Amino acid sequence: MWSSRKELNVGVHTELIDSISGHPKKWAHSIIYSGENELDEDQGQKIQFAVLGRELEGMKEALARNFTNGMNLDLASAPDVKVFKKLISKDISSIRYDGIFKVYAFWTEVNKNGLKTGRYLLINATISIRDSNAKNVNVEDPIKGIAIDSGWPSRAKLAEVHPPPQAGICGSAKSCASSIVLSGKYEGDIDMGDLISED
Repeated sequence: MWSSRKELNVGVHTELIDSISGHPKKWAHSIIYSGENELDEDQGQKIQFAVLGRELEGMKEALARNFTNGMNLDLASAPDVKVFKKLISKDISSIRYDGIFKVYAFWTEVNKNGLKTGRYLLINATISIRDSNAKNVNVEDPIKGIAIDSGWPSRAKLAEVHPPPQAGICGSAKSCASSIVLSGKYEGDIDMGDLISED
């Protein structure tokens, strides 16, 4: 427990003002989560951390590079993030270390004041994303309200989120893929829960 940002600055979180610390051209290493942004959400082992558009440079871009979804080719090397939470009790402010978290998603949206806001979904690194009951989040087009492990009885029913009736990959050939269906029928298909490989 630390009583101030100044105490935390000594070899732990080196930014006195910025809530994100790390290397601006590489990765973020730690954040201080205050919960003061209207879009911040704290569910203990899972948090949504928000920053305003004017701040979406430097360290904010670095934190986005910690994004550990399947599209990140540097998944194995993307570091975890130390999370510190600002606590206020009886007018006394302190900072508590809450553990190591992984960045599972990054996307942008506009808040109620019309300001572009970057949002990060972080989950405690010791918890499986399935156990966290995280919602499916896609940077381009969020599938809101669909929980991890949701099921469909057929490809026809799945069409609302994955339109191709046969193709395993959905998206634009000129930009990027938006979804895949892993059948497990091919020899190279591997399903390890949080990590998959498709042939």
